[in-house]
Amino acid sequence: AAGMGATLRECINTLPATFTVDLSGLAQFNSAALVLMLDCMRLSTQANKRCQFAGATTALANMLKMASLDELLAGNGVPASS
Repeated sequence: AAGMGATLRECINTLPATFTVDLSGLAQFNSAALVLMLDCMRLSTQANKRCQFAGATTALANMLKMASLDELLAGNGVPASS
């Protein structure tokens, strides 16, 4: 897991101040995807950057809601499920 964090940090450092992660191709996912999204947000903040998420499927939005993360990520471009 530490190696993934370092890789993600390196990737974020190469991105512009505000960047968007396209989630539309994420057809299958589990809780690890949520952890990766949260890590992306945390590392972006540490790098003084803003991570936005776009294209979340209804299934992903529902998973975020079940994990009580929909409102946390809604401001980052993930639609809050209704």
